[in-house]
Amino acid sequence: MSNLSGNKIKDPFFLKLDDISAVFPKQHGDKIRPYFNYFHINRIKDFVPYVDDKKTPYRKRVNEFLLLTKGNSIRSKGLNKYDVKANHVFFVPAFQIRTSEHISDDIDGYFCHFDNEIFNKLFFPPENFKKFPFLQYIGGPLIEIPQEDMQFITSLMEGLIHEYSKEKISDFYVVCSILMTLFHKFNSYTDTNQETNTKASLLTQRYKNALMEQIFKYHTVTEFADFLSVSHNYLNQCVKNTTGKTALVLLTEMQIIEAKTLLRQSELNISEIAFKIADKNPSDFSRFFKANTGFTPRQFRDGMGH
Repeated sequence: MSNLSGNKIKDPFFLKLDDISAVFPKQHGDKIRPYFNYFHINRIKDFVPYVDDKKTPYRKRVNEFLLLTKGNSIRSKGLNKYDVKANHVFFVPAFQIRTSEHISDDIDGYFCHFDNEIFNKLFFPPENFKKFPFLQYIGGPLIEIPQEDMQFITSLMEGLIHEYSKEKISDFYVVCSILMTLFHKFNSYTDTNQETNTKASLLTQRYKNALMEQIFKYHTVTEFADFLSVSHNYLNQCVKNTTGKTALVLLTEMQIIEAKTLLRQSELNISEIAFKIADKNPSDFSRFFKANTGFTPRQFRDGMGH
């Protein structure tokens, strides 16, 4: 498994084969093209009446982005939450955990997902994607598009809609060329979207990134502090000053997000998930999960709760 930049995802996720289509409304099943698992785009207004505005954390095997022209949506990537507004694009790379927590009634724009396999490596070498931070596993996902460029950007999105309307795509070169043009335009906006960060906020973001990447390897705040080469107390102080939460709370939140995802999307049994997530026996894990969600792992797997 790898994301678009070529970085290997070290731990297998055992995702079920229906992990992509499961998050799309069944009412629009007749509109899904044969190449849906490799490339898909839709106008949000056509789907939003059938989509839940709050979903359980999930992963997809493909990269996705949401471009809004109206309204807003609250989305998360890992532990980071974002208010995606009009004239913004929001990226989530393959295998990254994401959630949707809110969709406004007036929302409109485009949703697109694509598999890196559609890119011809001769014309689009994988190393070229490393220049796009929004396509990286821990890169910043939210970009603001200048108003004067929105007409050009939406024309490119409509070009993708046109390609998707075909019953058969024998060559994804046109799709890939349009996507690459969009990526370069989005990348040109990233410098103006950078925020000034304090040492505490930078360390907090490094901690969140480590939680996303190393959650199966380390199970305590002390282990993560050692990984980041800082003391437990200093890490906790920086996280508390930045987020208002302790480092332990963020660790617990990430463990619960991962547990929910594996319970709903993997073939692992609960004992395997207990060990994988928190190095706990099934009884301790069940108490831990219920204390933080109100449901036992079995109840959650069977469809109770979000």
